[in-house]
Order: sequence, then structure tokens, then C-alpha cells
Amino acid sequence: MSPQTYGKTKVTTYYPWGLMTAKGTRLLCSDGVIRAPHRLASNADTFFSVPAAMRIKGKYVTGYMTTEETKVAPYVRAYVFRQHTGEGEMLPAWPSSFAPEMDALISKAYAGGEEIRTGADL
Repeated sequence: MSPQTYGKTKVTTYYPWGLMTAKGTRLLCSDGVIRAPHRLASNADTFFSVPAAMRIKGKYVTGYMTTEETKVAPYVRAYVFRQHTGEGEMLPAWPSSFAPEMDALISKAYAGGEEIRTGADL
């Protein structure tokens, strides 16, 4: 088992095959909270994303895990969860990739972010 981290966000990978697991993984959500995914596919479905699901306030929100990077120095990255459209209002919409709010979210997650919520906290 090997965690790959960007600040407080991380993805846990099992070797020798490099399969990802939800156990130990932490993703930044659009509300600024770093959460553990309920489900995470073991393999990527595309080069840039991995199917995932979060449990928020007792409901499941589907989407995918990817990485985002700040557009201004200092350049930092974070693993993020992006929900599918039509998933209700459980999470706010992500700001534009070029908006200062996006850089603020990623920088905050890299530096420490909100408390990490898992299990019953959601």
C-alpha cells in the first residue's frame, strides 16, 4: 500500500498492480471539505479521471476523482472530487478553473483545509 499525497489530499494505491482503493483516500470537495470517498474504482476509466462516489448527509453523490492545479504561483495540486451534473444540491458547483476562488480552494487543501470528515460526520 502506497499513499500518493498532494497536501492533505491523498490516494492510496496497492501494488504490484497499482490499483486504487477508497481506504485511506482523501479528496477535496467543492465545499472546501476534505472527505473520504465511499467508493473509488480500482482503475481509471480515462487518463484523467477515476469513477468515485461520496456519501454526504446520508445520500450518495456520484462523480469522479481527478487532480486540479492552481493557475498562479505557488503552483500546488490537490486530488479533487467532481460530482456529476444532476446530482442535486448536495455540493455547490465548482468555480471556474481560472477563477481566484478555485486557486483559494486548492491552496487551502494543500495547506491544511477543513477538517477531514468520514463516516458518521457526513
